[in-house]
Amino acid sequence: MMSNWIFHNNCNIVSCNWLDAFDKFTCSGKILFITSSSFTSRGLVSSFLNRFPSLDIFVFDQVTPNPDLTFLDSLISTFSSNQFCAIIALGGGSVIDTAKVLSLFLDQSTNIGLSEYLFSDKAYPFTSSLPLYVIPTTSGTGSEVTPFSTIWDFSSKCKYSLTSSYLIPNLSVLDAEITTSLPQEISIISALDSLSHSFESIWNHNASPMSISFATESLSLILTTLPSLLDHSPDICVR
Repeated sequence: MMSNWIFHNNCNIVSCNWLDAFDKFTCSGKILFITSSSFTSRGLVSSFLNRFPSLDIFVFDQVTPNPDLTFLDSLISTFSSNQFCAIIALGGGSVIDTAKVLSLFLDQSTNIGLSEYLFSDKAYPFTSSLPLYVIPTTSGTGSEVTPFSTIWDFSSKCKYSLTSSYLIPNLSVLDAEITTSLPQEISIISALDSLSHSFESIWNHNASPMSISFATESLSLILTTLPSLLDHSPDICVR
C-alpha cells in the first residue's frame, strides 16, 4: 500500500501551437536558440525568426544525437563570453539535454567546464541557471520536464547523468503538429521508448498513485495510436 508519497514538478507545461506560446515572450538581451540542422532545413527555425523579428536570437543548429562530453565542453567554452538572457530548445532529447547543460554552465560565475565539474573533488554548488524554454519534438526521454541531463563520453564509453533542480525547464511547449513531419522510424523508436518507460514507471519502487496513473494513461495512448503510425497514417489524438 502506497501510503507515503509526494508529487512535484516545477515545470510549466502548455499544449498549443509552439509559436503562439511565445507571443508574450520578452527578453532584454540575446537569446540562444538550440536545435539540430533538420529543423533548420524543415523551416521551423525561420518560422520562429520571422514571427519574432524584434528578438535578438543566435541560432546554433549543430546538435547531434547523444551529446558528447567533449562537444559540450567546447560549447560552454565558445559561448561563455556571451551574455545570453535565455535559451530556447527545439528538438528531441539530445537537443534539450544540450540546452540544459548550457543553461546551467553559462549562468555560473565559477567559469568551470562540464568535465571539471564531473571529475573534480571540489564542490561547485549551483545557485541558478538561465531561463530555459523547450519544445520537445519526440517522445520517450521526458527531458522536457526532468531535472536530469544525459551526457555521453564516447572516449571512455561511459554515460553520465547531470542532476540539478536548476535543470528543470521554465516552460515546456507541447505541439503535436511538429511531430507529424518526423521520419516514421524516429516516431516509432521514440514511441517504443515511451512504452518502455511507462512499464518501468509502474514497477519502479518509487512509484506513486500519481505516477502509475500517468504511466497507465501513456500505455493506453501508445497502444491505441501506434498501430496507425505503422500504417503510415498518423492521427493526432488529444485528451
